[in-house]
Amino acid sequence: DDLVTGVQTCALPIYELVLSKENTLPIPRILGAEVRETGVFIEWIVPESYTGSFLVLRKSSLKGTFEEIAATDALNFTDSSVSEGSFWYRIYSSQGDLKSIGSNVRNVTLVN
Repeated sequence: DDLVTGVQTCALPIYELVLSKENTLPIPRILGAEVRETGVFIEWIVPESYTGSFLVLRKSSLKGTFEEIAATDALNFTDSSVSEGSFWYRIYSSQGDLKSIGSNVRNVTLVN
């Protein structure tokens, strides 16, 4: 009889994953992005206890690459450098060399 019970084999290597909350920044959540006379207004939230800065990133096509356009300490930003087209925005928390996971993404289309 070739039946072996109680033995499992795995052909994949085993990795140890260590998760740590130390040096972890909060992930911003974009509440809204809307077109205003002065540009695209974006606002976001993080836990009230966070005292760091934020990086604002934008891309101009769905499959494009996000590029940093601003750093701010506020919970909002107005992108006055855009005129016409579709733009996608993402926010990161930032402290020194640390950067959070990116926020949700919001899309805005400007039409002249």
